[in-house]
Amino acid sequence: FTDYVSDPVVNLTLTGLVIAGGLGFYVLSDLYQKFESKREHHLMFHSKIAIFTTIFLITSGALLIFLTEKDNPETLGKLGLSGKLWASYFQSVTARTAGFNTINTGALTNASLLLVIMLMFIGASPGGTGGGIKTTTAASLFYYVKATVQRKEAVNIGSRRLPYETINKAVTIFIISSLFIIGITWLILLVEPFSSVNVAFEVVSAYGTVGLSTGITPLFSPISKYLLSLTMFTGRVGLLSLLLTFSM
Repeated sequence: FTDYVSDPVVNLTLTGLVIAGGLGFYVLSDLYQKFESKREHHLMFHSKIAIFTTIFLITSGALLIFLTEKDNPETLGKLGLSGKLWASYFQSVTARTAGFNTINTGALTNASLLLVIMLMFIGASPGGTGGGIKTTTAASLFYYVKATVQRKEAVNIGSRRLPYETINKAVTIFIISSLFIIGITWLILLVEPFSSVNVAFEVVSAYGTVGLSTGITPLFSPISKYLLSLTMFTGRVGLLSLLLTFSM
């Protein structure tokens, strides 16, 4: 969609669908009840976390992409202010669940590639159509770290206390996903001549079932492509689910 980088209709239509799919069916159903119910309906705690985290990631991602790419002649540098804003917003949205692009992903600076890697790693919300460790996991980890720094025994989000099982699962998912991605990236780097950040980008994109690419995947050897296929399968099914299945 590089020809439509500044088109509001294309940008809003695609990103609207991407955001809806990424929020998940639980959240969409909850929002439908909120706006269609004749009686007062309060959003579920899960929905509030998913929506807030999604808004934060889209906003912060778009701002950082704009700042790091605004002078890059291969991406945003050749666009006017309106085009830069649309492209930054679109890239921030698509990085977490979709895989479409309105600028050349392979021309992004290393700083932007690392930012997109983090967005892809987080991914969509539970029950959504995307991969990643999920927005609720990322939010749980953030508040867990915050509580640890503040030396609090309980992890609270607003007035709600997160159960120990939720925190334990979030930490487990983060650790095993990180180790898996690092391992696959290391194996591919053993046989491929590409830079670490580009290979890591392809691996995280596969794990998050995003679909974005810097353009090096077609140049991979068969063994690297098999490893990426394994990564896509693992990311879609869920690494924790696979480990629990084989441990039974």
